[in-house]
Amino acid sequence: MAFGIDGNYGLLPKGPFRHTFLIRHPNRTSLSGRKLLANIYDYEGDLDKFVEMQKGHPFMSWDMLSVDPLFNLYKYVKENIDPNPVVIDADDLQNHPDKILKKYCESVGIPWDDKYLTWNASDEFLKYMYGAVEQIIWGKNQGVYERAFESTQFFPSDGKPPIEIPEVCRMYADEFREGYKVMYENRLKPE
Repeated sequence: MAFGIDGNYGLLPKGPFRHTFLIRHPNRTSLSGRKLLANIYDYEGDLDKFVEMQKGHPFMSWDMLSVDPLFNLYKYVKENIDPNPVVIDADDLQNHPDKILKKYCESVGIPWDDKYLTWNASDEFLKYMYGAVEQIIWGKNQGVYERAFESTQFFPSDGKPPIEIPEVCRMYADEFREGYKVMYENRLKPE
């Protein structure tokens, strides 16, 4: 969602809350971006031969954005709003939800309850989401949230992030790698 506020940080809401950053390994992100873009183009062939990924990034207005909008937003928040914004790594959250969510609740002042670890399979939460309605509807129609809608708990990630990724994804992943490393070092840790 950092793409949506890129360079317009003066529009960030003011209030008594903590900024939270959910990060994901750039190799995982690039592979998901490729899959999503292929879905948009109705591409059904070998994803490693999907040429649209080579023509640019999987976001239509990429050339209007800065490099690594999430890391830029993180730096802005850190320098101007909160010297210690909360950072959660998606793999840590999936593999250690009890530890990470407890630490998260503690860091943002929410009393912990074990009920946060399970939920009913449903897309009912959509009516409580705030954001671009078009993006929410588009994401639902493209299957972006399908696994979340059908789940009732966190499932462990599928091992370590892939070390090697196809060439068509490498450029995209490389632009996010340095920011990810910095944020990863400052994340809530499961231990």
